[in-house]
Amino acid sequence: MDKKFWITIGILVVLVVGFVFFNVIGFIINPIVPTDTKILNILEENKNNLLSIDGVIGAGIARNESNNYIIGIAVYIEDNMTNVQEIPSELGGFKVFIKRISEASEFEKEKMFIHKYKVPISISGLEGDDEATITIIGAEGSSFTCPGCKYNGDYLIGAYIPPDENGAYTVYASAQGYTVTPEKMTVQGVSSSFSGSPPFQEFVFQKQA
Repeated sequence: MDKKFWITIGILVVLVVGFVFFNVIGFIINPIVPTDTKILNILEENKNNLLSIDGVIGAGIARNESNNYIIGIAVYIEDNMTNVQEIPSELGGFKVFIKRISEASEFEKEKMFIHKYKVPISISGLEGDDEATITIIGAEGSSFTCPGCKYNGDYLIGAYIPPDENGAYTVYASAQGYTVTPEKMTVQGVSSSFSGSPPFQEFVFQKQA
């Protein structure tokens, strides 16, 4: 009786150890990658193809209406884009959802992962945790405020609005209790395919007495 019992226990141990071993090996060979990471990798791999389509502004992760469930890839386009059929219906096994930029929420715009246009600016002179407000104006008066451009440093801002007919943006800067030089400047948009370091145009803040 004892012998059969220990043989059964031994077999169970071998099976459990084998199961764990092969699962560990399987994870090493094919690690589990979170869905959002998969999509970001796919967008990075397909960035040049997507952004080369006339009218595409950028792309990110598509979520359901409550923003708590990933449903695929979101591609954001200019409102007057007519060649929508050039955008693939799926990428890397994920369905592609096309949305005109005027229909996108501020959350979606801020979370856009790849952008066709970037705006290079620099901020200096702020003290402590003081924050700047950077507003960018593009074609036909369209504008947005950069949520992450608050502190000293160089920023290559992903723009979800197209530039003016000269490929440039008008950028305004302000901060409570500061003067800024200049208060606005014209900044040439940089293509996402640009390689190297673009010329950053600087806003210099000075604390008011």
